[in-house]
Amino acid sequence: MLIFLDTEYTDPIDSGLISIALITEDGSHHFYAELSDFKRDMCSAFVHAAVLPLLDAPPDQIMDRGALNRCLHTWFARLPEPGVIAYDDRTDVDLLLDALGDTTPANLAGYHNLRPAMASPMFNEAVCQYHAQPNQPWPHAWHDANALRAGWMAWQPSPKDPS
Repeated sequence: MLIFLDTEYTDPIDSGLISIALITEDGSHHFYAELSDFKRDMCSAFVHAAVLPLLDAPPDQIMDRGALNRCLHTWFARLPEPGVIAYDDRTDVDLLLDALGDTTPANLAGYHNLRPAMASPMFNEAVCQYHAQPNQPWPHAWHDANALRAGWMAWQPSPKDPS
């Protein structure tokens, strides 16, 4: 099963995690959290202008790094089968692995770079259509992970007509 991942982070050079989202291909398992202890002074001007104003998690989804580590491990342990992380930026994977700490979940089965799929106009159109909906802004880890999922679903070949 694919698990679509997106994060928001402080700066492309010195990346510190701000928020993280994971959603399975079938949409039945999802995770979103915002860190309470990221370093705001390390955020780029872009992040201050475009990312921080969109942070909107309910209190139970705002946590420090220790709680995030525990919640991620619990989430992965509850998945019904091993998952492959689908990502569009390797920084997202690196930040996920950092949040997981020294122990990688046993059912984390690998990684899939979405860049080849993203070259498809069909993929990009679905991503843009997702973000064009009200209250589904860009850049926001939750919405970006869901947009990647929408792009992937649109890009997948249609099932053959049995007739």
